[in-house]
Amino acid sequence: LYVINGGVALYLVRDEVTDEMRAIPHSKYVVMGLLDFVSGFMCSLGAFYTSGSKQQLFNQASIPCTMLFTWMLLGKRSSSVHALTHHHRLSDMTTDTDIDVTAAADANPDLSTVVLVSELLYVLSNIPMALSYVYKEHGFKNMAVHVMYLTQMVSIYQMFFGFLLVPLQALVP
Repeated sequence: LYVINGGVALYLVRDEVTDEMRAIPHSKYVVMGLLDFVSGFMCSLGAFYTSGSKQQLFNQASIPCTMLFTWMLLGKRSSSVHALTHHHRLSDMTTDTDIDVTAAADANPDLSTVVLVSELLYVLSNIPMALSYVYKEHGFKNMAVHVMYLTQMVSIYQMFFGFLLVPLQALVP
């Protein structure tokens, strides 16, 4: 559905997409599509035993992950205020996860490992997402590309990987 909606949106701005934009190698979109697929797949595996409020909290980890990879891979540093703010978010997530796993272990010892693995998968899904953001920053550094064109191309490849790996999606509870 996202690809269909994106296609309609891209059709509406088709005159703004130049030949130079169309000439951008598709390998750039493939990398981002793969990273976005892996992130979404990890989220779907972890979401079943991760509460909705915890998912909202864990989604915030994408910011410090992106800051870290931007620094490591692109050499760009964030301000100390940004780093400190996001350090507190990560501390909160760690504390909340410890509480949930302890509560799950008390209620059902067999479930505590499942909850921990689910929450870990959900949090770790921020890594490929952050890498996708950083790759976009690096890979399109000196290029002008319409946001709708870029989004649509990435979505198409993300959907392709999703269909290609449908058997793995049977692992989702």
